[in-house]
Amino acid sequence: MAAASVVRGVDVSQHQGSVEWTKVHAAGFEFAIVKCSEGQDFVDPADGPATATNEDRIERLRRRCTEIRKQDMRLGLYHFLRPRTGRTGAVEADFAVRIARAIGWGEPSDLRLTVDVETTDLSPKATHRYLRQFVERIDELTGDKPIIYTFPAFWQMLGNPSTLGCPLWIAHFDADKPAVPQPWHEYAIWQHSDDGEVPGIRGHVDLNRAPADLPLLRRPSAQAAQAAAVSIPPTTPKAGGGRRRKLKDAAAVVASTGSNEALKTLLTLKAKAGRWDERYCLYYGPDPNVEPAVKQYITRAYAAGLVPTSTTSGGHAPGSFHFQKGPNGGGRAADVGLRRELIGTIEGTDLMQRFQRKEFARRAKTKPVELIGPINNLVILGGAPTALAEGNALEDAHDNHVHGAF
Repeated sequence: MAAASVVRGVDVSQHQGSVEWTKVHAAGFEFAIVKCSEGQDFVDPADGPATATNEDRIERLRRRCTEIRKQDMRLGLYHFLRPRTGRTGAVEADFAVRIARAIGWGEPSDLRLTVDVETTDLSPKATHRYLRQFVERIDELTGDKPIIYTFPAFWQMLGNPSTLGCPLWIAHFDADKPAVPQPWHEYAIWQHSDDGEVPGIRGHVDLNRAPADLPLLRRPSAQAAQAAAVSIPPTTPKAGGGRRRKLKDAAAVVASTGSNEALKTLLTLKAKAGRWDERYCLYYGPDPNVEPAVKQYITRAYAAGLVPTSTTSGGHAPGSFHFQKGPNGGGRAADVGLRRELIGTIEGTDLMQRFQRKEFARRAKTKPVELIGPINNLVILGGAPTALAEGNALEDAHDNHVHGAF
């Protein structure tokens, strides 16, 4: 590496196609940041066709990373975030790390993983919550918080929220110096052009400048490395061991495979251990911002084989607890019901009834304001046990789920 106060770099994706990295380095560029993934299932094809399989894409990305390292250039990777309902930022983080590790990223001299935040399907507040989930999961898996890439206008649209302790990669073109959005005070990397011309790269490419002390990945702790370890093909949890070991093994399989079944296994283990995870709300996508007592309720439900179907929204009466906020700012109610494959089955009905019985039995401890489900005589309204007549409108509305309010 050349000793300098400022270093230059490029960032590339499938749009640049094949790159001659020898020429790029000879032109004075000292780092390269490569797109590796997007959302929860897209792997960048690098210099391959859009029809390439994921296996081929991973191999092409692996070669790209190797070629960059051969030039003694710093290597970075970025994941394009797609905030939307029906999943959490942690799901995208698991996928991003799985792909990054598979293509060879993770040496102490590499740049930290970057999350590209420039679009969303959610509200500003929900977008930042989604990003927080991503950041916290990346920190857990890699031992470092990611770099956040964004535009000044986009971050301002989010309301200039917390930086979450992440370095800033700011995109601001055609300026003498970049506008650094609050509450950051400085940038780690500045993308100053999106139409640069560089030897060895066909067409336009993004150009970057950065202080010589780039935000590098520190050597992960043994615990973080174990949690982040992935392999292709997927691994299988080891037999035996206590609850903590089973949770670690299950987390490793999620990071390795990204499969829904692996995630379900991990979340079920966490729920049975009584540990809250916003991904319990992934299946039907209700808002996980609920009061602590409601989180405990959802956790118990997930452990019992149910999933939350509604929290702070839905077709409820105007005065419903679903639309009320508690002292911590979260929703006060949740409905829990069945996964689609269990709807209308005897097994599904048994799951809901068993859960309602247990919740009614523990009412002195959990103190629900409301508990309504398919069993008519195990109902709580206004904090007191009651019974509903068959055919009652309230009873009819709760035949397919168990409602709890706290």
